[in-house]
Amino acid sequence: MGLAAAALFLSLAGPAQGATFCVEDAECVAAGGTAQPTLQAAFNAANANGNDSDRVKIGATTLNAGGIANSLVEVIGAGEGQTTITGTGKIIDLNVRPSTIKDLSIVMDGNDSTGLETVGPAENVTVTGTSSIVAWGIVVGPGMSSDLTVDLAMDDLTIGLGIVPPNVGAPADAVVEDSTISAPMAGMVTLPGAQATLRRSAFDGIAGLQAGSGTILVEDSTIRTAQSAQFSAPALAAESSFIGASNLTARNLTIVGDGTGTGLSAKSYCSNQNGFYPATITARSTIVRGFATDLQLTGTSCDTLTSGLQNVPATIDIADSIYDPAKVTETGPASVNAGAGNLNVDPLFTDLAGGDLTLSPGSQAIEAGDPAGLAPGESPTDLAGEPRVIDSDGDGTAIRDIGAFEVVPDVERSLTLTYSAKRRLFQGKLGAPVAACRLDEVDVFRVKVGPDQLIRSVETNARGKFFIPKRASKGKYQARVVSRESEAGTCLAAKSPKVRVG
Repeated sequence: MGLAAAALFLSLAGPAQGATFCVEDAECVAAGGTAQPTLQAAFNAANANGNDSDRVKIGATTLNAGGIANSLVEVIGAGEGQTTITGTGKIIDLNVRPSTIKDLSIVMDGNDSTGLETVGPAENVTVTGTSSIVAWGIVVGPGMSSDLTVDLAMDDLTIGLGIVPPNVGAPADAVVEDSTISAPMAGMVTLPGAQATLRRSAFDGIAGLQAGSGTILVEDSTIRTAQSAQFSAPALAAESSFIGASNLTARNLTIVGDGTGTGLSAKSYCSNQNGFYPATITARSTIVRGFATDLQLTGTSCDTLTSGLQNVPATIDIADSIYDPAKVTETGPASVNAGAGNLNVDPLFTDLAGGDLTLSPGSQAIEAGDPAGLAPGESPTDLAGEPRVIDSDGDGTAIRDIGAFEVVPDVERSLTLTYSAKRRLFQGKLGAPVAACRLDEVDVFRVKVGPDQLIRSVETNARGKFFIPKRASKGKYQARVVSRESEAGTCLAAKSPKVRVG
């Protein structure tokens, strides 16, 4: 082959193909992947490959070291609780390219600065343990992140969940949904020039969610705070800065304190050098209860040399919600725009002390939310996965309830089951009108001629979901729960439709 022909061949060949690198995963190697001794070695191999479609697969094992990836990779574990990674400093660092990561657990040991940091999305990732004085549990960037769990000790200043702009490229929207975050500061969001959406999630901490510059939407979620002498911060705050204005929308939230602290807080920013940035909170169908101050507004002013005093307001626009108008503080140019439908009543939670924030029968929050239908792009379900707008009181008219949960009429439980051959994963959901019935044991059977074969029993999570990572043989499968009594009522038996595999 001549030099010209060789050059033409190379130009047509294109970049190197994506590769799969395997860490402690024999099945991955058997399928054609390349074994690597450590996670960092796999990241180095992906970087050397010079391609943006490499995969790093980690088997069901515990790795005592994480790694830093400089190229774009897809990191896949064997499942939460099966693949576990510990390390030092920043345990998994995907902060250079918008990589993806899923199906694994990370344990922080008290000396780590971050469990996971990625400028891309994450899915089915758990971070537990303790952390150093100032640390992060999970930091994600643009894209869709879901089923994240952070459970970190409450004796430091750790931030459970962070959503931050990527260090490369233009700002892009980020979504985090169906997650549970428990940390001293539950979450911090700053995404100037883009929108961050958090939905169907539970946040618990000494402080709640702090929203900085950008457009932030939080919906169908709970926020619980318990202040400490160490530090205090609002349960949900929109705080502008020199980066830009903070615009926060709170929709169908249940925000609960321990009798101290602040529920909603809007704080504006101004500087002759850096600009004038108002802060705005729009709250609809939201419960704010159990705080010394329900609404706090802090506006500010700057004396410009050319046009005199510049007022930069803080505004809370609230309607069809529950809060106490006597617990409102306003400083500087600030205003509360109280719309129609607001109430100052006890929402009658099912079990506040036990953490059950669903509504009891007789609650005035039932069918008292925003009378408008679902907004474009709004989650069609509440935090428990029930339809967001239903006829909770049986009067023939469906109006949303106030707060994170809709009250579901007393109907039989539902149970679903699906199987993903690609992920080798059974999963499903238990629907239950009684809150205590969402947490239950599900049995998955292979349906056979004669006695059915029990595949595995598994506990549902707080949202009624369950997951069983397992390679399934050909056949029919069914999920079942048995009838039992609970303090809230009878949890009826349920069976899923049969699922055929193969």
